[in-house]
Amino acid sequence: MHGDKLIAVLNSWLGQEKRCREVRDPSVAEIHELLDALDGSVCTELSISRGEESLEYLGIGGGPQRFLVAGELESGELLQLQSESGEGREQEVVLDVGGQEGKFSQADLVDKEAARWAVEQFVNEFPQGLGHPWDVS
Repeated sequence: MHGDKLIAVLNSWLGQEKRCREVRDPSVAEIHELLDALDGSVCTELSISRGEESLEYLGIGGGPQRFLVAGELESGELLQLQSESGEGREQEVVLDVGGQEGKFSQADLVDKEAARWAVEQFVNEFPQGLGHPWDVS
């Protein structure tokens, strides 16, 4: 893991006020607990990075049933987890991500189980590779 320890940051908003909870070197179980806190209204963003010097991160937004999972690799490539079915590209869903309401394609949103899987893949440096269901550009 590049020798760096993971940093997980859970962000919540009360009006315009942003509150952050940072956990250094979290276990997968601790990150899953942070993910469980995403409620889609006040607490809507979790970011995980490979350390202060690394550009690589995974961001998870939304909750409690639908999540947008995206990030960036050290190489600068962007990645996004797609729904397994890939269906719903034309259907838009309103979701609070990072304290702001946005419209997202249904195909770009995943359930909590898939978001948990993405956390495990990121923490373990993508042992199953970056093919489907990841979209890398």
